[in-house]
Amino acid sequence: MKVIKSVFLIIFFLTNFISCEEEKKEDTTTTTLLLLGTLPRSASKPASVSYDLNSKYTGMSTGSSINKSPTISAPILANSNTTIKSFSISPALPNGLTLNSSTGLLSGTLASYPASKAYQFKVTVEFTPNSGFFLRETTTTSSDILLYFDTTAGIDNVKCKFVGTPGGCPNSFIGYTCDASASCSSSSTCSNLSECYAF
Repeated sequence: MKVIKSVFLIIFFLTNFISCEEEKKEDTTTTTLLLLGTLPRSASKPASVSYDLNSKYTGMSTGSSINKSPTISAPILANSNTTIKSFSISPALPNGLTLNSSTGLLSGTLASYPASKAYQFKVTVEFTPNSGFFLRETTTTSSDILLYFDTTAGIDNVKCKFVGTPGGCPNSFIGYTCDASASCSSSSTCSNLSECYAF
């Protein structure tokens, strides 16, 4: 009889112990899933944001206009799409030019140009994943825009061009220069001539 009671007690203990362990495992799994579900979900950065005037300067004199929209390689998330939050530019554009904060459209007519002529503007795009259950985390990417402000004659004076030997360069290989420079370059953008700009 004692043996039977002992066996019964052992079976009762094991059954309750296993049941408790299973409940603990289920609780742990639920807690882990909840924690994972509330972690911020970062968006993948776009491959690029660009305007069709990147890599070269755009010359602008008073009264000249610009109308350029950005090309964005939109990121794709595993479980959600990405929404563009806003566009911004730094430093501030001169009078007459604007950047649309919603679309990134660079437009306007130059009213007057600043004292400094060569400008490198940085366009920054903020975007966020439409994450649903996941929290949203804003990410940014940026691209440079090169603008040169001067009179039409001033822009032409610093414009990089091919002149070859007739224009005073040593040969056709080192045949690029601008009117403002006394030197020549082998680069079609006059990248090593500080007085010249590629338009």
